Amino acid sequence: MKTRANMLHLLSEKEDELYEPLQQPGAATGFPSPAQDYEQKRLHLSQLLIKDPTNTYYFKAKGHELTRFHIHDNDILVVDKSVKIFNKAIIVCYGKGTWMVCEVLLHNKDIILADKKGKLVNLSQTDTQYLLWGVIRWICHSLMPQSNSKILTPCTP
Repeated sequence: MKTRANMLHLLSEKEDELYEPLQQPGAATGFPSPAQDYEQKRLHLSQLLIKDPTNTYYFKAKGHELTRFHIHDNDILVVDKSVKIFNKAIIVCYGKGTWMVCEVLLHNKDIILADKKGKLVNLSQTDTQYLLWGVIRWICHSLMPQSNSKILTPCTP
């Protein structure tokens, strides 16, 4: 299987009323709550994970070959195209007809890509064209077992 990450979709910044603070129920008797002035808004993960919504994309990792980068099967990669490439950055790139995850190594004026197996490719010494697509800002993975996994049941004494 050549594909290492599948492109998902562009972020949709649509707020949902269900995640906003609850409104007052209407007329109530008695004294108002002293904490009425303090209303905490709910955290939207997009506010934490996304710095530039127009340049942020999602990829879904497939397979168990990217563990070198702490990326596991079905992880969601939050990729930002606006971030400048830096040394040791983990990026999504396109080359040889496939999407890949690589580590960037900057040495003098050379850009070197280290793939999932640690194989190095110096971009100034290869004929293959690579598109350095974006920097992975976040890796999101579930701690829940997959639906086809066996779930342990608690022991009863």
